[in-house]
Amino acid sequence: RYRDHLAWLDGTDRAASLDVWRTALAEVTEPSRVATGHGDRVLEPVRQEHRLSAADTTALAVAARRHGVTVNTLVQAAWAVVLRGLTGRDEALFGVTVAGRPAELEGAGDLVGLFINTVPLSVRLDAGEALGDLAVRLGREQSALLDHHHVALGDIQRALGMGELFDTLLSFENYPLDPAGITARARAAGLDLADARVRDGSHFAISVVVEPGERMRLRVRHQPQLVDEVTAQAAGAELLATLRAFASAPGLPLGRLARLEEDRLVAAAAT
Repeated sequence: RYRDHLAWLDGTDRAASLDVWRTALAEVTEPSRVATGHGDRVLEPVRQEHRLSAADTTALAVAARRHGVTVNTLVQAAWAVVLRGLTGRDEALFGVTVAGRPAELEGAGDLVGLFINTVPLSVRLDAGEALGDLAVRLGREQSALLDHHHVALGDIQRALGMGELFDTLLSFENYPLDPAGITARARAAGLDLADARVRDGSHFAISVVVEPGERMRLRVRHQPQLVDEVTAQAAGAELLATLRAFASAPGLPLGRLARLEEDRLVAAAAT
């Protein structure tokens, strides 16, 4: 029951978890923002969608297994690289959505309720580091924080003595969904399921939702009063290109990533 989760939360060492977050974010000295506009109202976000090919999606999964990390980690590393270009800083800081269901709480995966949380992810970026090495390091750093994903973002911000830490969000929606099974059960109940859609919003300047599958889908949304459409479109396209690079050239130094994309575009134009 949900009360079991509340009892588990009550038994955690909040002070110790905050110390872990302070250490993990010790190099963060200022917020990371991509917004160039201003506005207090949250508007209907402008949406765009990108898809990796089936071949690129498979190659990304193979690369993740080869380096001993999850596909989610590769996506996080790729978004950090995109933020490097947007902010001009070698320290990428953004929010990530986590499940919030602790493995040590028996039956947590079956509890009904909203457990997701947003926590900061900080990535140091070195132009000389290979893409694959960046992913491995990021996976190691993030593994050390898994037991502290329950800490509220507001508490982390206060522990650091800052307000808003970031204005971009990355969410990797890796949960089981069986459309054929849902349709079959609906028909067995005498119902005809014609369509199902999810439409959500976000107050972040740019938010990215990644949906794995046969062809990975990237849903990019931005607040139009904070970020212009050209910037948001370029960020989505660069994320797609960076994911391809992690799959095809993991040994490439980060500083040469732009050259790789230029060569790819030249080769595509030639054919």
